Amino acid sequence: MRKIIEFFGVSGSGKTKLKNNLKVKNSYDYRSLIYNFSDKYFVLSKDEETSLLYFRIVKSSIVKKIKYLLKPKKLWESSTFKNIKKKETVKNKYLNNYKKIVSKIFQKTKKKNLIFSNFVLNIISNLKCSNKFKELMKFWFKEEFSSYYLSKKISNKNLIDSEGFVQRLIIYLYFTEKNKHKTITKKYLNLMPKIDTLVIVNFNKFFISQKKLNLPDRISLKKQIEIFLNVKKIILDKKLKKKITKIIEINSKTNLRKILA
Repeated sequence: MRKIIEFFGVSGSGKTKLKNNLKVKNSYDYRSLIYNFSDKYFVLSKDEETSLLYFRIVKSSIVKKIKYLLKPKKLWESSTFKNIKKKETVKNKYLNNYKKIVSKIFQKTKKKNLIFSNFVLNIISNLKCSNKFKELMKFWFKEEFSSYYLSKKISNKNLIDSEGFVQRLIIYLYFTEKNKHKTITKKYLNLMPKIDTLVIVNFNKFFISQKKLNLPDRISLKKQIEIFLNVKKIILDKKLKKKITKIIEINSKTNLRKILA
C-alpha cells in the first residue's frame, strides 16, 4: 500500500538524517520518483529520457559512494579546468531538460488540485525576496506537486521526503509579512494534498546553541524556530485528519523505524 511520509523541522534538527536512515522498501523522495518513473507515464523526448537516465546514474547510491571515496580534492587535482567546465555544461543541459519534464508533468497534473497550486504560486509571487529565488521556489513546488500526483499512478511506491509540502511553509512564511502567517498557514494546510504521516522533528535548544553560527545565521534560525512553533501549534490544534492521517513528534535520536513499524 502506497504511503506518503513527510518530515517537519527547523534547519539542523536532523530531518534529512532521519529520512535517510528510514530505509523503507520501495521508497522514493519527490525528486527520485520523477527520475525513475515519469518516462513510464508521460510522453517524453529522447533528450528528456536521456536526462532522466543521467540523473538515475549520478544520484544512485553506488555513484555517491564512489564520489565520497574519491574526495573532492583528488577529483580537482586529476581534472583540468577545461574538463570541469565541460562537465558543468553537460550537467546544465540535463538539468534544463529535467526542468522541462517537471513543467510538462505539472501542466498535466495541476488540475488535480488547481485551487492549491494557484494559491501556492500566488504566495511565492508575493514573497519578499529576489525574483531568482522566487523562480527556484516555483520550480521546487511544481516538482513536489508533480511527483505527488505521479505517485498516485504507481502502486506500492512510498514517498518519504524531508522537504515536503508542510516543510515548505517555513520558507514561504519566512519571506511573508508576519501578520499574514496564521491565515496563510490555515488555508495552506486545508488545501494541500493528503499525506499519511507527518513526522515533527523537535529541535534541541542546547545543540543549536552550541553550533558555530555567525550573526545572520543566528537571526535566521531564530525566525525559523518561531515559524516552526507557530505552524506546529496550528497543526496539533486543528488535528487535520483530512489532510494528515497521523502525526508523530520525535527528536533526532528517536528510533523512527520502531515507531512507524
